[in-house]
Amino acid sequence: PELSLRIVAQHCALHRAERQFRLRRQGGAHKPLVILMLGPSGTGKTETARMLASIKHQRSVSELEQDGFFKTFHMTQFGSPDTAHTFFGPPEGIKGEGDLPNVLSRRGDAVVLLDEIEKAHQSFSESLLKVLGEHGVVYDAKNGKRDVPTGAATFLLTSNFAKSNISEF
Repeated sequence: PELSLRIVAQHCALHRAERQFRLRRQGGAHKPLVILMLGPSGTGKTETARMLASIKHQRSVSELEQDGFFKTFHMTQFGSPDTAHTFFGPPEGIKGEGDLPNVLSRRGDAVVLLDEIEKAHQSFSESLLKVLGEHGVVYDAKNGKRDVPTGAATFLLTSNFAKSNISEF
C-alpha cells in the first residue's frame, strides 16, 4: 500500500513483490528472490528497487545502506571479462575477496540491486545464474572454503533492454 502511493502504474507488480516479502518473513526461503524490472530510462526502476528494500526491512534506505542491508552495484563497472572476480570473488584457492560474498556474509537477507544488468559482461551473467540458482551459494575466498548462501537475499535487477518494445505498450 505505501509503495503504490509513491510509484504509479505498477500496482500489480508491487503487490506481488510485497506478497513475496510477507511469505519470506514466515520462513522457508531456500532460494533468493529475484525481481527483474525492465523499462526505458527515467521510469522509476531504481527508485522502485530502493522502496522495495525499505519495505522488506521496514527501515529507511539510508539506514539500510549504512547497515549493509541494501547495496547497489552499477553493472557498467563489470563490463569486461576480468572484472567479475571483483564482484564474485576470486576462484577457489586464490586469496582475495569479492563484493557479493562480503555483503551476504554480513547480511544474508540483504537486498542487492544490480543496476542496468545488460551492461555487465556475458561471463558476469553466467556466474550470476549460478549464484541465483535453487541451491545458490557464493564462494567466500576470504574465509577459506566456506560458501555463503544466497537463499535469504533479494536480488533486484534493472535493465533498459528491449526499451523500444516496452515503450510500444
